[in-house]
Amino acid sequence: MLFRSNGGYHKFPDGTIMQWGIIVTNTSSVSFPTTFPSACVIIIMQKKTATPSDWNPAVTSYSSSGFSWASSNHDGGSNTDTSNGSTGSQFWFAIGY
Repeated sequence: MLFRSNGGYHKFPDGTIMQWGIIVTNTSSVSFPTTFPSACVIIIMQKKTATPSDWNPAVTSYSSSGFSWASSNHDGGSNTDTSNGSTGSQFWFAIGY
């Protein structure tokens, strides 16, 4: 088990791995704290900010070592500016094996 201020992971005896973190930098890609040996099966993202916004984070691609993401607007527009100013910090959680 690894805990850091910006995320961590836990490996279960059956091989399942849960990983989590927070995106606080101007980046559109994330590397997992540890690579999934076989596959990542799900990634969930959530805005950290408490104020409502039309912009929501979404995973655009992923692999066993990380993922890319962007923010999209309710009206169908998209925004690849992942800075703290326009979209805020993001929490993420991933499960794999």
